[in-house]
Amino acid sequence: MNAKDFINHFRLDVIFSNSLFGWCTEDEAVNILVSTNFNFLQFFMYTSLMLNFFYSLDLMLTLKSPFYPHERRMKWYTFLAPFIATILVALTSDNTTSYIHVLNFYTETLTGCVVITAYLLFSIFSCAYNYRLGFKAGMSSEIRQQCIYRHILYVIVYQCTWLPYLAITYYGLFLACKHENLGNLYALKGT
Repeated sequence: MNAKDFINHFRLDVIFSNSLFGWCTEDEAVNILVSTNFNFLQFFMYTSLMLNFFYSLDLMLTLKSPFYPHERRMKWYTFLAPFIATILVALTSDNTTSYIHVLNFYTETLTGCVVITAYLLFSIFSCAYNYRLGFKAGMSSEIRQQCIYRHILYVIVYQCTWLPYLAITYYGLFLACKHENLGNLYALKGT
């Protein structure tokens, strides 16, 4: 069952079309709901990745200068994460309604690959950097060990969460060169 079947089964297209007082037809409502659903998914995915990127960055900055107020950096993180996510979604969103949009599909998968790969590499770098900074004088060895261990464990869990999606995006980018494979990936996307 794809997104269109779900929308048609629960008559969400009729509800959406009637709530807009006839501004769009039921067929247009289905296309709007499908694309909006995927755009929300991408927005929250990129926001989550950006917030975790800023988490790794903040831990690095905190270990480098522990007495700098966290609140001064946090206001930038909470503003920049949704802002960057909005830009990424706007650059990769599909504004048309036909099924064969190979260029846009590759733009979406390339953006997903680049963002997730950049996060994975940066988080590994932050673990190594925090491990190196953790051996400076001034911290007790027990606190240092707990901080580094928890950060490494968090990064491992978060990376394992995103590895299946990264594998799908790499598959879509490099191996799905036939249209029947693209059709299967479009079904995953919901369009």
